[in-house]
Amino acid sequence: MGGWVDLGMVRYILILLFIGLAFWGCEDARKSNLNDCGGHDTWITFDTEGDFAYLDSCGVCDDDPSNDCIKDCAGEWGGNNICGCTDSTSVNYNYQATYNDGSCHSESNDFAQLEQLKLEIIDIISNPVCSDNNYCRFIGFGAKPCGGYWEYLVYSIVNVDSTFLSNKVIQYNELNDSLNIQYEILSDCDFVSPPNVHCDNGACVGN
Repeated sequence: MGGWVDLGMVRYILILLFIGLAFWGCEDARKSNLNDCGGHDTWITFDTEGDFAYLDSCGVCDDDPSNDCIKDCAGEWGGNNICGCTDSTSVNYNYQATYNDGSCHSESNDFAQLEQLKLEIIDIISNPVCSDNNYCRFIGFGAKPCGGYWEYLVYSIVNVDSTFLSNKVIQYNELNDSLNIQYEILSDCDFVSPPNVHCDNGACVGN
């Protein structure tokens, strides 16, 4: 009787070992992906297909990326802010805005920006050196509300990139024109004639 083995007991032990190994294997596989918010320490996830579920930036746990939340205009995940100008004294005040996005405009600030752009342009053409008339040029500057330029600027191509200057002046003129319309600026309708430019004592001048 000493060599007799209870086969039923052996089978029972083997079954228990198999179940234990299966449970451990599933637990280990689930724990291998700690991003699974559906329950990486259990056998069950929150999604219906048995896939891994993930937390999106708003704390929603599922495996559907199509419904992941996004940032609103204020940079808030899942937020519903309405961005715009919240300053009631600004010309573009938006009474529906809940977040000030820095877009507010005021007449003084807008014309200060125009003046700053003018100073940059004046600095570009500040040294109109020349040796003869061929180096001298002029460009229409500003936008009169009634039409035409406010004035003409004289410069030298010796030290000025004409394309760069032209782009800068176009930027100024377009801003000037838009502010004229926005703030209903008025002017005379006198026509300003282009100057005759020439080199005088080593400097470009116009008359």
